Amino acid sequence: MIIINDNHKDWKKNVQAFDHMAYIHGFNKL
Repeated sequence: MIIINDNHKDWKKNVQAFDHMAYIHGFNKL
């Protein structure tokens, strides 16, 4: 899969934000 750099950065930011929220809410038990 080819990902444009800017989109990749946004994707990483979204993943980090999701991981942060999941950690706060205790959903990071994968």
